[in-house]
Amino acid sequence: MQKYYFTPSEEIEIVECTEYPQLVGITINLSGIVTDDTGKYTVFVPTP
Repeated sequence: MQKYYFTPSEEIEIVECTEYPQLVGITINLSGIVTDDTGKYTVFVPTP
């Protein structure tokens, strides 16, 4: 699988998280993140 490079316009929003409900509603910009060879990526989310 080819690595994917996220652009500045791409983001994710946490819409459900039963373990950490305080994270619901947080939007994370994925700019500059690159997937690994399996298509996965890791994002560290600061707690509000």
